[in-house]
Amino acid sequence: MSPSLLSAAALLPLFAVPAMLMSQEPRGPGTTPLLVTWRGSIADEKILGSPPVVIGNPDEWKKLWEGWKLPGEVPEVDFGRCLVLVQTTRGGRLRMSAKLDDGGDLTIAAVSTRDLRAGFRYAIGVVQRKGIKTVAGAEPPGLPAE
Repeated sequence: MSPSLLSAAALLPLFAVPAMLMSQEPRGPGTTPLLVTWRGSIADEKILGSPPVVIGNPDEWKKLWEGWKLPGEVPEVDFGRCLVLVQTTRGGRLRMSAKLDDGGDLTIAAVSTRDLRAGFRYAIGVVQRKGIKTVAGAEPPGLPAE
């Protein structure tokens, strides 16, 4: 695949976010769809730091994206309607999912392989805030004060 086609394919999910958000019906308990995901590997494990598990504002989002030197511009996220979930591992592969229970508590599950490698792998997902009261029992991060 040519580099320009790869770039276009990488941007496709970003353009689809508004349409997906618009088509999301109010949800109840159960698996929570990740509207957009980014997964990858970073060779320099020194830049991992202590990333937040949940990001609720654009400043933290920008800090993570730029701190990890992820490719391209920082993707826009509507933090009034969405949260960003972050998971990492030293294993070779990482998958992430989220589930909302009857009480509005969102739990994040990450499954990774045991084959430790240099650097770290990441999974980042965007979920709709609607219906989420807590994340792993804690209040989700709010919007920055205006």
